[in-house]
Amino acid sequence: MCRRQKFLQLKNIDAFLFAKRKEFIKQLEHHHKNGTLFFTQEITQEVLEHVTNDPYIETGVREEDKIIIHKIPHMAKEYLAETDDQKKRYFYCHCPWVKEALLADSKPIAPVFCNCSAGFYRAYWEIILAQPVEVEVLSSLLRGDQICSFAVTIPENLLEQTS
Repeated sequence: MCRRQKFLQLKNIDAFLFAKRKEFIKQLEHHHKNGTLFFTQEITQEVLEHVTNDPYIETGVREEDKIIIHKIPHMAKEYLAETDDQKKRYFYCHCPWVKEALLADSKPIAPVFCNCSAGFYRAYWEIILAQPVEVEVLSSLLRGDQICSFAVTIPENLLEQTS
């Protein structure tokens, strides 16, 4: 069943987020158990625990009229093992251009570049909700933050579809 159909079936943003998170954790558990890759990532016990302990990662949590989402680290196993902040941020980022800039002493890429990731979440939620949404970059590595997080504004006409 596609995500839009799942949302329509549940008729509730909070229920949809709960189901989406449950499905995401189950998918990661499957990869961990079978030793298969989640995209390009090995899902170790540490990675599974990290994602399980942070409900904001990838699925997001509704806070009033917003869904707050933290990106899953791109190379989560390496990210969790790394102690050097610069390398840790490198392992966190999904963007090859930004990753290389993070390793350089100078940061030639403007933080607005992270709007690309905001666009990823915007497209996803516009399909689910079948209407335009606004997405704000709350934190990003290019701004000097330790993680990338986004706020998806729930359209006013759908707020009653929350618990």
